[in-house]
Amino acid sequence: GWDPGRQRWQVRAHRAFADMVVRYTIDGSEPGETSPTFTDVLELDQPGVVTLLATRNGRAYSRSTYTLSANQAVGKPVTYAVSPSPKYSRAGDLALVDGMVGSDSFSDGVWVGWQGAALDATIDLQQATRFHSVGVRFMQQSMSWILLPKAVRISVSADGVRWKRVQATPVEVGPADK
Repeated sequence: GWDPGRQRWQVRAHRAFADMVVRYTIDGSEPGETSPTFTDVLELDQPGVVTLLATRNGRAYSRSTYTLSANQAVGKPVTYAVSPSPKYSRAGDLALVDGMVGSDSFSDGVWVGWQGAALDATIDLQQATRFHSVGVRFMQQSMSWILLPKAVRISVSADGVRWKRVQATPVEVGPADK
Protein backbone atom coordinates (compact mmCIF):
# COMPACT_ATOMS: atom_id res chain seq x y z
CA GLY A 1 0.00 0.00 0.00
CA TRP A 2 0.87 3.67 0.05
CA ASP A 3 3.33 4.82 2.70
CA PRO A 4 2.44 8.47 3.40
CA GLY A 5 5.64 9.09 5.35
CA ARG A 6 7.89 7.91 2.54
CA GLN A 7 5.57 9.10 -0.27
CA ARG A 8 5.82 5.81 -2.14
CA TRP A 9 4.15 2.47 -2.55
CA GLN A 10 5.29 -0.55 -0.61
CA VAL A 11 4.57 -4.06 -1.86
CA ARG A 12 5.21 -6.69 0.79
CA ALA A 13 6.21 -10.25 0.07
CA HIS A 14 4.90 -12.87 2.47
CA ARG A 15 7.27 -15.66 1.55
CA ALA A 16 6.13 -19.09 2.69
CA PHE A 17 9.70 -20.43 2.64
CA ALA A 18 13.02 -18.74 3.41
CA ASP A 19 14.50 -19.94 0.10
CA MET A 20 11.65 -18.49 -1.97
CA VAL A 21 12.76 -15.96 -4.60
CA VAL A 22 10.38 -13.16 -5.59
CA ARG A 23 11.05 -11.61 -9.01
CA TYR A 24 9.20 -8.58 -10.31
CA THR A 25 8.59 -6.29 -13.25
CA ILE A 26 7.06 -2.81 -13.19
CA ASP A 27 5.78 -2.69 -16.78
CA GLY A 28 3.18 -5.46 -16.63
CA SER A 29 5.40 -7.99 -18.38
CA GLU A 30 6.00 -11.46 -17.00
CA PRO A 31 9.01 -11.71 -14.63
CA GLY A 32 11.82 -13.93 -15.87
CA GLU A 33 15.20 -15.22 -14.72
CA THR A 34 16.83 -11.83 -15.30
CA SER A 35 14.11 -9.79 -13.54
CA PRO A 36 15.12 -8.05 -10.31
CA THR A 37 14.32 -9.70 -6.97
CA PHE A 38 13.32 -8.56 -3.50
CA THR A 39 12.89 -10.37 -0.21
CA ASP A 40 10.44 -8.51 2.02
CA VAL A 41 9.47 -5.00 0.85
CA LEU A 42 9.58 -3.52 -2.63
CA GLU A 43 9.37 0.29 -2.66
CA LEU A 44 8.11 2.07 -5.77
CA ASP A 45 7.63 5.77 -6.45
CA GLN A 46 6.08 5.55 -9.93
CA PRO A 47 2.65 4.25 -10.98
CA GLY A 48 2.44 1.22 -13.22
CA VAL A 49 1.64 -2.47 -13.31
CA VAL A 50 3.74 -4.56 -10.92
CA THR A 51 3.91 -8.29 -11.53
CA LEU A 52 5.41 -10.56 -8.89
CA LEU A 53 6.49 -14.14 -9.43
CA ALA A 54 7.48 -16.22 -6.41
CA THR A 55 9.64 -19.22 -7.23
CA ARG A 56 11.22 -21.97 -5.20
CA ASN A 57 13.84 -24.34 -6.52
CA GLY A 58 13.27 -22.92 -10.01
CA ARG A 59 9.53 -23.65 -10.02
CA ALA A 60 6.76 -21.06 -10.03
CA TYR A 61 4.94 -20.93 -6.71
CA SER A 62 2.58 -17.97 -7.09
CA ARG A 63 1.98 -14.97 -9.34
CA SER A 64 0.38 -11.62 -8.44
CA THR A 65 -0.26 -8.44 -10.37
CA TYR A 66 -0.95 -5.04 -8.84
CA THR A 67 -1.86 -1.82 -10.62
CA LEU A 68 -0.52 1.35 -8.98
CA SER A 69 -2.46 4.44 -9.97
CA ALA A 70 -1.35 8.00 -9.20
CA ASN A 71 -4.23 10.38 -8.60
CA GLN A 72 -5.07 13.47 -6.53
CA ALA A 73 -6.42 11.39 -3.63
CA VAL A 74 -3.36 9.15 -3.09
CA GLY A 75 -2.24 9.41 0.52
CA LYS A 76 -4.90 11.93 1.51
CA PRO A 77 -6.84 11.56 4.77
CA VAL A 78 -9.94 9.38 4.57
CA THR A 79 -12.63 8.98 7.21
CA TYR A 80 -15.39 6.40 7.28
CA ALA A 81 -18.88 6.78 8.75
CA VAL A 82 -18.57 3.04 9.53
CA SER A 83 -15.20 1.30 9.45
CA PRO A 84 -14.67 -1.62 7.07
CA SER A 85 -15.54 -5.02 8.51
CA PRO A 86 -12.54 -6.50 10.37
CA LYS A 87 -12.96 -9.60 8.17
CA TYR A 88 -12.45 -7.46 5.06
CA SER A 89 -9.95 -4.80 6.07
CA ARG A 90 -6.56 -6.38 5.43
CA ALA A 91 -5.69 -3.52 3.06
CA GLY A 92 -5.87 -1.04 5.96
CA ASP A 93 -7.43 2.35 6.57
CA LEU A 94 -5.82 3.95 3.51
CA ALA A 95 -7.20 1.36 1.07
CA LEU A 96 -9.44 3.86 -0.71
CA VAL A 97 -6.56 6.32 -1.18
CA ASP A 98 -3.50 4.09 -1.59
CA GLY A 99 -3.56 4.07 -5.40
CA MET A 100 -3.63 0.26 -5.55
CA VAL A 101 -6.36 -1.04 -7.83
CA GLY A 102 -8.06 -4.25 -6.68
CA SER A 103 -7.66 -7.24 -8.93
CA ASP A 104 -10.32 -9.79 -9.86
CA SER A 105 -9.48 -11.76 -6.69
CA PHE A 106 -10.96 -10.62 -3.39
CA SER A 107 -8.10 -12.35 -1.58
CA ASP A 108 -5.40 -10.14 -3.14
CA GLY A 109 -5.14 -8.05 0.04
CA VAL A 110 -6.13 -4.84 -1.73
CA TRP A 111 -9.92 -4.90 -1.30
CA VAL A 112 -11.92 -3.69 1.69
CA GLY A 113 -15.54 -4.52 2.46
CA TRP A 114 -18.46 -3.69 4.69
CA GLN A 115 -20.83 -6.14 6.27
CA GLY A 116 -24.25 -4.89 7.33
CA ALA A 117 -23.40 -1.26 6.49
CA ALA A 118 -22.85 0.78 3.37
CA LEU A 119 -19.59 2.46 2.45
CA ASP A 120 -19.76 6.14 3.40
CA ALA A 121 -16.34 7.76 3.17
CA THR A 122 -14.92 11.26 3.02
CA ILE A 123 -11.61 11.87 1.28
CA ASP A 124 -10.06 15.21 2.29
CA LEU A 125 -7.98 16.58 -0.59
CA GLN A 126 -6.76 19.24 1.91
CA GLN A 127 -7.15 22.15 -0.49
CA ALA A 128 -9.46 23.29 -3.25
CA THR A 129 -8.72 20.89 -6.08
CA ARG A 130 -10.05 20.86 -9.63
CA PHE A 131 -10.84 17.38 -10.89
CA HIS A 132 -12.60 16.03 -13.94
CA SER A 133 -13.51 12.51 -12.91
CA VAL A 134 -13.83 10.17 -9.97
CA GLY A 135 -12.99 6.52 -10.46
CA VAL A 136 -14.31 3.72 -8.29
CA ARG A 137 -14.04 -0.04 -8.62
CA PHE A 138 -16.33 -2.59 -7.01
CA MET A 139 -16.40 -6.35 -6.97
CA GLN A 140 -19.38 -8.61 -7.57
CA GLN A 141 -19.01 -12.27 -6.59
CA SER A 142 -22.43 -13.21 -5.33
CA MET A 143 -21.42 -16.83 -4.68
CA SER A 144 -19.03 -15.42 -2.04
CA TRP A 145 -21.61 -12.88 -0.78
CA ILE A 146 -19.67 -9.98 -2.28
CA LEU A 147 -22.26 -7.64 -3.72
CA LEU A 148 -22.28 -4.41 -5.69
CA PRO A 149 -23.69 -1.25 -4.12
CA LYS A 150 -27.20 -0.25 -5.15
CA ALA A 151 -25.99 3.25 -6.07
CA VAL A 152 -22.92 5.46 -6.07
CA ARG A 153 -23.22 9.07 -4.90
CA ILE A 154 -20.38 11.58 -5.17
CA SER A 155 -20.57 14.88 -3.27
CA VAL A 156 -18.08 17.72 -2.90
CA SER A 157 -17.49 20.32 -0.22
CA ALA A 158 -15.14 23.25 0.23
CA ASP A 159 -15.55 23.30 4.01
CA GLY A 160 -16.53 19.76 5.05
CA VAL A 161 -19.91 21.04 6.29
CA ARG A 162 -21.96 22.03 3.22
CA TRP A 163 -22.05 19.34 0.53
CA LYS A 164 -23.17 19.39 -3.09
CA ARG A 165 -24.01 16.16 -4.87
CA VAL A 166 -22.30 16.11 -8.26
CA GLN A 167 -23.14 12.56 -9.30
CA ALA A 168 -25.69 9.91 -8.35
CA THR A 169 -25.63 6.71 -10.35
CA PRO A 170 -27.73 3.61 -9.74
CA VAL A 171 -25.78 0.38 -10.17
CA GLU A 172 -27.41 -2.27 -12.32
CA VAL A 173 -26.86 -5.91 -11.41
CA GLY A 174 -27.78 -8.90 -13.50
CA PRO A 175 -30.77 -11.04 -12.49
CA ALA A 176 -28.52 -13.90 -11.35
CA ASP A 177 -26.78 -11.57 -8.90
CA LYS A 178 -29.83 -10.05 -7.20
